[in-house]
Amino acid sequence: SLDSLKRGLTAIVGSAEEAAIQLKRLEELAKLPGIGFEEAIQGSIRLQAVGFSAKEAEKNLREFANAVALAGGGRDELARVTVQLGQLAAKGKVLSQDCAPSLRQLQRLVALF
Repeated sequence: SLDSLKRGLTAIVGSAEEAAIQLKRLEELAKLPGIGFEEAIQGSIRLQAVGFSAKEAEKNLREFANAVALAGGGRDELARVTVQLGQLAAKGKVLSQDCAPSLRQLQRLVALF
């Protein structure tokens, strides 16, 4: 639920004040095609949990949401990409086989054209 996502963001950032600031930015981000408010919060939490700053997380979410939307995808595809990106970032060392799920996802999106 939205309340649990807000609590999760507060836990990740460490203060309700900073979470409120981020939520305002994420609300604006969610106006873009390919991403909703809950997906923006989830993506930000995932990326911040593995070491991205809030600004980096938002920048990556914006770029991926645009790419997914341009390829005709939607929120589900964006969620998969952010999960995979978070997993890659958490690993620290990326091997080619680690990129395979993301590449397959991108190929499916490009095939839609």
